[in-house]
Amino acid sequence: MAENVSAQGLPDEGAELIHALLDQIPVSFWMSRGRDGGYEIVLWNAAASRIYGYSKAEAIGTSFLDLFVEPESRSLPEKWNGEV
Repeated sequence: MAENVSAQGLPDEGAELIHALLDQIPVSFWMSRGRDGGYEIVLWNAAASRIYGYSKAEAIGTSFLDLFVEPESRSLPEKWNGEV
């Protein structure tokens, strides 16, 4: 019998456990996945909701750029090498 596997490659039960544990930690945890330059948020815990003011439903599927970066600050110099 084939086991159900989540998008992250974990069995569904393992992914559910990880999500439940992340919702219990007191620090913000979120993860985004770059897709067509959108950096879609795919994981958002309860502490992130408290700290940033966006619910999980609002954050999941939204680009982190839309939540955290002002539009005028989004363009990078053409030869930016990642150094700050």
